[in-house]
Amino acid sequence: MPKPRRPRRRKPKAADGAESVPAKAKAKAKAKPRAKKKAAAKRKAHPSAPSPPRRKALITVDWGRVRVWGVRLAKVSAGLLLAFLLLSNAWVIAYRYIDPPITPLMWQRALGGQDGRFVIDRQWVSLDAIAPIAQVAVLAAEDQRFPDHRGFDMRELQAAVNAYREGQSLRGASTISQQTAKNAFLFHTRSFGRKGVEAYFTALIEFYWGKERILEVYLNIAEWGDGIYGIERAAQVYYGKSAAELTAPEAALLASALPNPLARNPAAPNETMRRRQAWILQQVHNLGYERFLEKLR
Repeated sequence: MPKPRRPRRRKPKAADGAESVPAKAKAKAKAKPRAKKKAAAKRKAHPSAPSPPRRKALITVDWGRVRVWGVRLAKVSAGLLLAFLLLSNAWVIAYRYIDPPITPLMWQRALGGQDGRFVIDRQWVSLDAIAPIAQVAVLAAEDQRFPDHRGFDMRELQAAVNAYREGQSLRGASTISQQTAKNAFLFHTRSFGRKGVEAYFTALIEFYWGKERILEVYLNIAEWGDGIYGIERAAQVYYGKSAAELTAPEAALLASALPNPLARNPAAPNETMRRRQAWILQQVHNLGYERFLEKLR
């Protein structure tokens, strides 16, 4: 016997007023474009409402690499600073026992001389071979508080600043220690950087050398004319005698040339040098002559 056929299931008809499932999906699909059109219309009506699109950065920074190079640069800088400190201290300590064979100022003057001349006329002598009156005359002319300060004369610096504020020309207030540091270790240039290095070397020679050694080096490397360095050679050139034989007037005249040794000639002094010579002799008397040198010991 043949099996009876199952009756087909008919899809239930939607009730009156209700939509079928496919009809709802079609309605949603039609509604999406409408919503997009409405949003676009709103954006046109209010252009400031949406945020502008982000632009891609033209330059990208790799901060990890920047950090690595920053650390490397810091290490190199620290190494260079440490090397400078070690070498400068060794240089100053060496000159405590070794007489400077040549100075940057001598090189600078010789290389900048006329007609390509390389002239360095000097003769080193110990402090004992220089007349005490000559030592006191230079101190009286250049730095009367030399035994008391530690390289920097703050009173003289303040006086120079006050005079400048009152309208006077700015005058130098360098001590013999500063001039020795400048002449022995540095070239002559005008810059704040050079002044800072000069102060550093001034502190070093005050710490390592002591006053007598500073005065001895200064008197032997100071410039006293074109290619003439040191008080021994200056005494021989201008007076035909050694520094140990200088008289008070001769020593004062040599000291009067120190502010501008290339323009002032002790062998042919002008009126300005004569007035300064008289002033220096008076200061030597006021300081107490050789008793003043005992403060250096």
